[in-house]
Amino acid sequence: MTLNELRESDKALLTPKEVASALGLDEQGIRVMAHTCPKRLGFPVMVTGRKGRSVRIPRVPLMRYLGIEQ
Repeated sequence: MTLNELRESDKALLTPKEVASALGLDEQGIRVMAHTCPKRLGFPVMVTGRKGRSVRIPRVPLMRYLGIEQ
C-alpha cells in the first residue's frame, strides 16, 4: 500500500503489513512494538485476538499522525 492508496482507502483498520509498506518499515517491527511499547510508535494500535496476536492500526489516526489530509 502506498501513501496515496492509504489516503484513498475506505478501510477503518489497517494491518501492519499495509502500514509497513506505506511507511517503508518492517511489518514485524510494527507488531513487536505494538506489543512491547505501543506509545513509541506515535500512532494508535489495537492488539486483539487470542493471546493478543492480531494487530490493527486505525487508518484515520494514522493519517493524522502522518499529516495526510483525507
